Amino acid sequence: MSGASAGEKTHLARAFWVTNAIVIGVFTFLAASRMLRGAGFGDFHVFHDAFMAVLAGEDLYDSGIGGYIYPPLFAVVFAPLGLLSLPHAGAAYTVINGCLAFVCLWLAASETLRRFDAKIDRAALPGVMVFALAMFGDKLRIELQGGQTDLWILLCVLLGLKWVGTRPILAGFMLGLAGNLKYQSLIILPYLIVRGRWRALISSLASMAGLAVSSAVVFGWERNLGYLSRAFGGIARMVGIGADTEAANVQGISWIRSVSLPSVFARIQEWGGLPGFAMPLLTLIAAGGCLLVVVQIYRGRNQSVFVGRGLADDSTPGGRAIVMLEWTGLLVAVMVFGPQTNARHMLLMLPLGTIAGVLVLVPRPGIRRLPVLAASVFLLLAFVLPAGSGDNDRAVHAWRWIGGISIATLTLLFVTLSAGLKWANGLGQPNRGSG
Repeated sequence: MSGASAGEKTHLARAFWVTNAIVIGVFTFLAASRMLRGAGFGDFHVFHDAFMAVLAGEDLYDSGIGGYIYPPLFAVVFAPLGLLSLPHAGAAYTVINGCLAFVCLWLAASETLRRFDAKIDRAALPGVMVFALAMFGDKLRIELQGGQTDLWILLCVLLGLKWVGTRPILAGFMLGLAGNLKYQSLIILPYLIVRGRWRALISSLASMAGLAVSSAVVFGWERNLGYLSRAFGGIARMVGIGADTEAANVQGISWIRSVSLPSVFARIQEWGGLPGFAMPLLTLIAAGGCLLVVVQIYRGRNQSVFVGRGLADDSTPGGRAIVMLEWTGLLVAVMVFGPQTNARHMLLMLPLGTIAGVLVLVPRPGIRRLPVLAASVFLLLAFVLPAGSGDNDRAVHAWRWIGGISIATLTLLFVTLSAGLKWANGLGQPNRGSG
């Protein structure tokens, strides 16, 4: 895009903005219309049952058919939608989610460009947004159709990333809020410890606890604690720890719709009749192998994963880029190595798409764009292929069984990490050796 004239960039920028607006607008309209017609509600009917249970003072985790499985905060905040019929509540929530999708896409792209100190012309920001939308558009469509909550998690994580270097207390609050919606954001807490970001960590823990008990205003202290116990008990049940009949009804780790590597190994364990320690052992081996690859990539770029790191990362342009690479890597890790990852959850990796977009669309001396583009296409194809009819389609079943999406995700992560670290070195990040 750098070779275009100012007029050409203006026209290109308009085309990109219109493309983003049209795609998200069409997805939102189709999903809202589908709900208004009663043609499908995805998981939103579970949320709507929970909303009505909150308003009626009934048991939240026994609401509806399958029951509610998340911490109670989300059900409390959106309880007013329980005053509407299921179709109208679903349509209203879809419109909110559609607007949120645009905000998250814009925030991810702008933060990537800022942290990579990329030259931002008229077309760069909307162009990166289009690139990421092309990669994750199918997951966004499913997110909107199902009335899901992943966009709220993504917003909290992106704001946490944006503020972690300048407003750590506020960044920690956003992570604490995310932890009360779903559990994926908890992966960032150990990272804050390793990097010595104590203010953000303390804020995260305090806000997580405070928001968790805040629902007691609605339910009462004892009932709210019971709800929290059942919500986290559902996670224990999912990974096979305990058999509490009161725990939230979460699918088991070997669920065929889960594309994470632990789910792959759990299916291998069941298929081969392997002992119970096989799944965690295989998961540890795979995670250790990926960490080794990451360490080697860092060493190849004369950077360190652990030694000499901390708050100083935010003091240099290259350091700020590395922080974004690492936060994105954590999102990838929780998707690939989480106990259960539905393919639609991969929308949380949207920053990986914006990083790839910057590496491909913004020219930089020494940065090879073709490998990043090829890995991006590989992930896109992994998302949409094989084109089957669902759970009973043999090809779709086999692709999920082997965790094909996780394999493609790790491929793009390693490629973008190598290119991104090389970009960071060119921004004046001091070399830190290979410790």
